[in-house]
Amino acid sequence: MDEFHKSSSQVPLTPSHEYNNAQPVASKSYDKKKALSKSELSSIIFTNYKAEMHNVSAHTVAGSTLPLVQLNKDEEAGNYNPFEHRKVSHPTTDTETLIHLLKGSLGSGILSMPLAFSNAGLWFGLLATFAIGAICTYCVHILVKCAHVLSRRTQVPSLGYADIAETAFLAGHERLHKWSRLARFLINFFLVVDLLGCCCIYNVFVATNIKQVVEDYFDVHLNIRLYILMLLVPLILINLIRNLKYLAPFSLIANTLMGVGMGITLYYILTDLPAVSTQYAVADVSRWPMFFGTVIFALEGIGVVMSLENNMKNPAHFIGCPGVLNFGMAFVVTLYAVFGFLGFLKYGSATQGSITLNLPLHDKVAQSVKLMIALSIFLTYALQFYVPMEIIWKNIKGNFNEHLNILTVIIAIIIPNLGPFITLIGAVCLSTLGLMFPAIIETITYWDRPGMGRFNWRLIKNALLVVFGIIGLLTGTYLFGLNSKMDNLPSDTAAASSFPIKTSASNASQDNRNYNPFEHRKVQHPTTDSETLIHLIKGSLGSGILSMPLAFSNGGLWFGLGSTFVVGAICTYCVHILVKCAHLLCRRAQIPSLDYAGVAETAFSLGPKRLNKFSRLAGLAVKLFLILYSIGACCVYTIIIASNIKQVVEFFYNTQLNIRLYLLMLLLPLSLTNLVRQLKLLVWYSFVANTLMGLGLGIALYFILSDLPPVSHQYAVAHVSHWPKFFGTVIFAIEGMNVVMSLENNMQNPHHFIGCPGVLNIGMTFLVTLYAIFGFLGFLKYGAATEGSVTLNLPVENKLAQSVKLMIAISIFLTYSLQLYVPIEIFRQRIKKHFKVHLNLVEYGVRVALVTLTIVMAIIIPNIGPFISLIGAVCLSTLGLIFPAVIETITYWNDPGMGRFDWRFIKNSLLVLFGIVGFLSGTYVSILEIITTNA
Repeated sequence: MDEFHKSSSQVPLTPSHEYNNAQPVASKSYDKKKALSKSELSSIIFTNYKAEMHNVSAHTVAGSTLPLVQLNKDEEAGNYNPFEHRKVSHPTTDTETLIHLLKGSLGSGILSMPLAFSNAGLWFGLLATFAIGAICTYCVHILVKCAHVLSRRTQVPSLGYADIAETAFLAGHERLHKWSRLARFLINFFLVVDLLGCCCIYNVFVATNIKQVVEDYFDVHLNIRLYILMLLVPLILINLIRNLKYLAPFSLIANTLMGVGMGITLYYILTDLPAVSTQYAVADVSRWPMFFGTVIFALEGIGVVMSLENNMKNPAHFIGCPGVLNFGMAFVVTLYAVFGFLGFLKYGSATQGSITLNLPLHDKVAQSVKLMIALSIFLTYALQFYVPMEIIWKNIKGNFNEHLNILTVIIAIIIPNLGPFITLIGAVCLSTLGLMFPAIIETITYWDRPGMGRFNWRLIKNALLVVFGIIGLLTGTYLFGLNSKMDNLPSDTAAASSFPIKTSASNASQDNRNYNPFEHRKVQHPTTDSETLIHLIKGSLGSGILSMPLAFSNGGLWFGLGSTFVVGAICTYCVHILVKCAHLLCRRAQIPSLDYAGVAETAFSLGPKRLNKFSRLAGLAVKLFLILYSIGACCVYTIIIASNIKQVVEFFYNTQLNIRLYLLMLLLPLSLTNLVRQLKLLVWYSFVANTLMGLGLGIALYFILSDLPPVSHQYAVAHVSHWPKFFGTVIFAIEGMNVVMSLENNMQNPHHFIGCPGVLNIGMTFLVTLYAIFGFLGFLKYGAATEGSVTLNLPVENKLAQSVKLMIAISIFLTYSLQLYVPIEIFRQRIKKHFKVHLNLVEYGVRVALVTLTIVMAIIIPNIGPFISLIGAVCLSTLGLIFPAVIETITYWNDPGMGRFDWRFIKNSLLVLFGIVGFLSGTYVSILEIITTNA
């Protein structure tokens, strides 16, 4: 809500200028009546700092007009005090600011606090409310601190929330400058969505309270949507008031009615209050996201914070100890916690979205409370609506604003469920505005100076805040989708699925041992345990091992060693749960075997009814990521082949060609070898490739072990910013998720695949150990100079080393067709349905097209390291971590359940979180490096 008070909080500068040592300095004279309609911060400072007028070096980045002026370090040491330059007509005292803070944070959200506690439990809700309150307060602290730092750096007296974001990006690293306008837009966007969402909630609040009163007195039963529709005209009329001065009386009446209504409500709650033992202490963990969204919606007043701080007589008193912010938020959080605790204790699981709806139906005083609350919220609507109107329609006449009123009413009609709606607004808007954005802004602001602190504690802390916000956003939004559709789901229908599922009387009878899927498998040539182990090692042991030393360079010698075993153990466990779910689903569906996509589709089809319609989407998602992984791996193959051939050619012929030309030369031979359609013929390719790979790795290991330096020569732990690349590379190297289900489905004794010791455990233990040793030794040998493929580090003038590069190149060349087999098969099944004639010709075209696609992608991004990290982060975080955890949760949801204390749900949530963090961080860092190296 920083735009709400901009008339007093942001101080435009006059055209006059002062200079100090040839540096532009904002003039101390201001005229508050000359507020500009555009982004005040950007346009004003640009006016003061125009390079062509004042010979000052400035840049305009991505449309932003905020100057990039080099500042002296002493600017942050106190030479410029933004508080002294603020010219506020009517500054507020500490007490007045405290009152405004309480009013800005205390609103209709307190009425939903008992509902929040019903989703968390009595005692867990109490503790978690204080914890979330502390986190939200801390995020406000860092936002205000960043505002002070940025004000000193840019010599601007005060900044609104959107200004802080834009300034942080412009004053941060040069690569971030072009995102400054986007940062401002996102802040304003989420502020608008938040406040429009609040207006929608206000509509539902008013309508539900009026509905109860009308039904009690007139015995009229109308749909809640009709009551919401009736509010449209009066809301439009009250919102036509464009002057804040005339809204003040409405605010006074609303505050009075809300205070009286809350007092009477508390009286009803305290009357005949039951013992605390009557309510559950901790709710089911699946309902916690609803609690989070509701509480953060109720508590968060991030929109008004900067406006309040900018208008204070003593801004330094806003934060600190005790400080206005700490004192105010302590009171607000305590009040909300007590109100939620008592309300839930009184009404238990019957608690409504607004606690007023729980008051006695036939009590006139209780009914009057509902009317008071409804009228109070109705009168507050125009004030709440003021900010989005200011942000969106600054340059448009006021007679267009009824369109947004209609929008809020329509949204409320579509979603008239108060509880889930509150959760959605809290999860989407306030997770971003209150948690994620402040953490990101602080990271950017402090990145260069004073830095991230010892052990990068500030970066780690802010990363945790962002992750916490992402979890709240995703889980809260997801549960809103489920809850808002519960009433509209047909009880006897499921989404159409292409996967045949045999129905029976109950899942219990399907899930017993009467049906053994292993006995019904008809495999012509089943593999023994030893053969399966060999196939598993071959399927997982590929070009990824060549990049393990590079992974260790991004992790550090000892951190890389330990983390490789940890990531390997997690990946192995995820394969375990995927195979277990496949066995369980085969019994339920009475199907002998399932591939990966089949497991996902069947899990959704046989899971909770609300998920049935997503079964086809689940199967398609798995196939999509399998295709992306295979194509991405083929791109990596082509880069490794071209890089090794390039070094050999340059050694023997002294020819310097761009690597992209070598990649282009591979198009024809790879297209020809990929025209081989029968796996039987590809077996010979695989045999030769395995022989060359084994021989090449052996010789490469010989070079690595020659003159190996002591371990003290390499760093033990790399910078934390490199860890995402380590994760992406390791998971790319280790993960063989695309071959797991095929191997298990073709075993003579499938039950030997998992278990103790089991084929999977033996194979993955060997692989992870081998990868860890190879990465450890390779990085110890070559250190920070390690290349994307360790063969590129072998001596350039040694013929034996050059022969190794040719062996590896030929081995990977011959393996290319096998790697591309999976996506081709998926496409082949699709094109068979559409091309009855010339099917073979079309298939050949698809094969050549896929080869061309991998070559083109490799030409665009010919960097092995970041490409491997990107494929690992995007595809294998999903296939190897997120999807198995989601599938197990759905498979076990109803039977046998989540276990004691919902341990299975918590464990899988952590796996999904680990996958999401790896996905986001690995993708971001990899893309950033790709852009940087190819710029």
